[in-house]
Amino acid sequence: MPRRFPWALHPPVRAPVVFGAETLRRMVPVLDALADRVRRYRREQWYRDEVGDRDAESTPVEEFRR
Repeated sequence: MPRRFPWALHPPVRAPVVFGAETLRRMVPVLDALADRVRRYRREQWYRDEVGDRDAESTPVEEFRR
């Protein structure tokens, strides 16, 4: 296991940065739209990496069981 001392400080040091960035994103509509586009692009990239060029398909359950 790695030593805990330097990593124990990571969340408290990072929290104000994340809070500030999220507050700014919510207050500035352009930043919110940009963040949305980036998240959509990354999600679509992940989906293409996992599934490839196939379309998503779903088959309904024919019989429900308890």
